[in-house]
Order: sequence, then C-alpha cells, then structure tokens
Amino acid sequence: PVSVDVMAVYRQLPGVTGVKELPSDAGSLKISIAAEGDKDLRGEVFRTAADKGWVLLESRREVVGLDEVFRQLTLDDEAATRGKAVKPN
Repeated sequence: PVSVDVMAVYRQLPGVTGVKELPSDAGSLKISIAAEGDKDLRGEVFRTAADKGWVLLESRREVVGLDEVFRQLTLDDEAATRGKAVKPN
C-alpha cells in the first residue's frame, strides 16, 4: 500500500524516532512523525514530499511535555495488558 511506502520513507529520515498512521478521511494519509529531542523536521518532511511528488496538505509541530510522554507510555502499557490474565506471585 502507498501508506506503507510513505511511512517507510519518513522512518529513514535522520532524527526520526517513530512514524505512525492516524485516522483520516478516505483518500488521504495522516501520519505522526516523532523526532529526537526538540528537533524540528518540518523542512525535511516538506522536501521529501516535494522530491517524491507527494501533495503535503498540512504540517505542524507539536512539542510534547514530559507529563504527556508519561501519559502516553502508561496508556500504551495499559492497552497492551488489558484483557490479559495476571498471575499472582
């Protein structure tokens, strides 16, 4: 699928720590790209899209605080263990 190709290309950019697909309208692809530290990748994301002939409709930078990072990490852990039986020691 095209979305896999786009995501694979962006995963290869220097400074990218993660790429995930987000819910979007039919016919479009919405992704979130995580970067190392406070690195701003918008220029590189735009240049990559232009070089590939992709239409980039929107790009924005979100700076996430430590509390949000912790919340997301614990939510991911909770979702992974939900529904699994836990053995008592």
